[in-house]
Amino acid sequence: MLIGNGSPLLSAFSLITLLEFFCLLLVDFCINNLAAIRKLESSARGRTHFVESCGLPISTYFSALKLLWLLDNVEGLNEAAKKGDAVFGTIDTWLIWNLTGGAEKGLHVTDISNASRTMLMNLKTLDWDKSTLDTLGIPAKILPKSISNSEIIGNIAKGWPITGIPISGCLGDQHAAMVGQSCQKGEAKSTYGTGAFILLNTGEEVIKSNHGLLSTVAYKLR
Repeated sequence: MLIGNGSPLLSAFSLITLLEFFCLLLVDFCINNLAAIRKLESSARGRTHFVESCGLPISTYFSALKLLWLLDNVEGLNEAAKKGDAVFGTIDTWLIWNLTGGAEKGLHVTDISNASRTMLMNLKTLDWDKSTLDTLGIPAKILPKSISNSEIIGNIAKGWPITGIPISGCLGDQHAAMVGQSCQKGEAKSTYGTGAFILLNTGEEVIKSNHGLLSTVAYKLR
């Protein structure tokens, strides 16, 4: 998250892959003490409370609960967010914001592939889900504008070696692998990196799994 002067509020939860597991354990411990989350998990739908809208279970793996922890535990942040003095984004948001001007009118955006992994985006509208935001108490105005994966987002601002070059695409890593490998409807791909992830392209249809598989946006090309 960023505060009004453009400075990052806190360091990332995990800066290197080696720390990710331990950070998730720590965050899980903190977040499981949130009354709102305990209430949702004890409801009839349990951890699948938001699956209908975002395709994802309640989990500390996704951005929403990390954002909730920040809002609940960082002094003054909740008030700043309500007043519009703090904003939130994923790593692509941070990069684009800096490249397009930062505190001097940088663009506050994210692409739908990264947005779909926050647990806050509606898979059908491809926009932030109002019901989810209301339930979690997250102000919509702190979230970045959601854009497609292939469009002119903006130009690189002054101060960078390649000033004026247009930024014309943004895509999450596994999603980018699907595009790079030309994974069409009905085809699946497995990419090996930090982990091994198998993704199946279901076209424009959201297929609900009865076996714990996740639904997410693959890409949107204009």
